[in-house]
Amino acid sequence: MPVNFKSLKFGETYERPFLAKLWGYQSFHAISKGVVTPSNTNYIIFFVTKDKQEALTQYNDYIDGNILFWEGEEKHSTDKRVVEARKNGDEIHLFYREIHHTPFVYFGKISLTDYQLRENAPSEFVFRIEALSSETDAFKEVREHAAEYKTLAQTEQEQIVVSRLGQGNFRRNVIRLWGSCSVTGLQNVSLLRASHIKP
Repeated sequence: MPVNFKSLKFGETYERPFLAKLWGYQSFHAISKGVVTPSNTNYIIFFVTKDKQEALTQYNDYIDGNILFWEGEEKHSTDKRVVEARKNGDEIHLFYREIHHTPFVYFGKISLTDYQLRENAPSEFVFRIEALSSETDAFKEVREHAAEYKTLAQTEQEQIVVSRLGQGNFRRNVIRLWGSCSVTGLQNVSLLRASHIKP
């Protein structure tokens, strides 16, 4: 059976041997890399592990909300194909796990939203997980607090809405620059918020 994702369910766990058998590979070693590009398909498959084995390259890869932060391979062999995926009609599918030697969770299709190509270090990529992204958190927050905003002057309302919509990009840039909270050094970025930072 050629590689496809029709029988896979978002949020379900899968092991590489099962996927290899499903897709007709003789061994799971054929899909043992972090990035798999099956021949004669328009698929790019990510197998991402947040906490990797100590002997492996310690890429800084993690999910935060509906966003995947991912560092490309040291040799940059797939950077160009990932960047040009949308233009070339390629689909990127994500399998993710928090720690090595556990099953992967299937997150479905992801789409590139930002990247920074590097030569002497792994390139950095930011993806939106489509199944978790029916709307951006910023717009959702603005709508949820609309009643509160009505009690404010028009100028204050506009300032708050603009700041809310800019927080996502600002937060991503803080994480990209520091890799943690720039004030406390806290490395659990799922707890990092940019909403209380003032000029």
